[in-house]
Amino acid sequence: MSRRSPLPFDLDGCLAKVQLAQSELQAYQTDHLVVFKTDPIRLRIEPERPPYRYLFTAGYVPSLPTRLGARLGTVVHGLRSALDNLAWQIARNDGAMVPVPGLRFPAAASPEAFGAEHPWLARLDPEHRAMLDDDQPYRGAHELAELERLAESDRHEVLTPRVSTTLALTPQLVLRDPTLDVTELEWLSRPGPMQVGATLGRFTVSRQVSDGSGIAVRGITVPGSTLDGETDVVARLNAIGAFVVRTLWKWEARLAPRRESDWPEFDGTPSVFPPGAVPFMAS
Repeated sequence: MSRRSPLPFDLDGCLAKVQLAQSELQAYQTDHLVVFKTDPIRLRIEPERPPYRYLFTAGYVPSLPTRLGARLGTVVHGLRSALDNLAWQIARNDGAMVPVPGLRFPAAASPEAFGAEHPWLARLDPEHRAMLDDDQPYRGAHELAELERLAESDRHEVLTPRVSTTLALTPQLVLRDPTLDVTELEWLSRPGPMQVGATLGRFTVSRQVSDGSGIAVRGITVPGSTLDGETDVVARLNAIGAFVVRTLWKWEARLAPRRESDWPEFDGTPSVFPPGAVPFMAS
């Protein structure tokens, strides 16, 4: 039988960490929005094909400042640290606190690594060890594997987000010439990093136009950001955050069933205007 600790199972530290991680992710979105307000993408009109089919392409794409990567690192560190704090609480609860340097929440690539890399797991209640096993990357917990990869990267260098071609906000097309008609308008949002010359939209008009002669845009083009060149970083970190919160909630329900913490919600989708951000229009 496991030797129980007299200290209560306490996830207050985990709660504070995930709340701060969510707040920092929202701050990242606000800061990201400010970047494109102060240093916007510039669009140019280019002909695509007759009759009168045109493209909006990126004529200028700003670089994202290092502080945005540092914010992402704070989010990653908070989420990983919350899981590590959970592991400490589980070990303490089961009387498995042994002098193992770096006791942390396991994120193993195989069942063999699960036991070999974390010898303290052998001292846990078998049910608790099985619960940890269920959340491993080799069981399909891709969010944990991604969190581990990002945390390892952040230990050595600042994460570097890039502007992506996934559009979070698109401007409004304005016709300066009342005799001009637009029959089709499509803004293109897709995964991948944005480069100068990337096609962001296409439209068809009733006659030939030249840049600035009858077509303008109002508002601002706000793209997403990506770390891997494929996925939106905010959506990805929301998904990882949701995984961490589900894990913490599961353990709280198991070891502290009378307690119901106010866990934050990571809904898995980026917000165009996160809390604290003010929508704006620029002609």
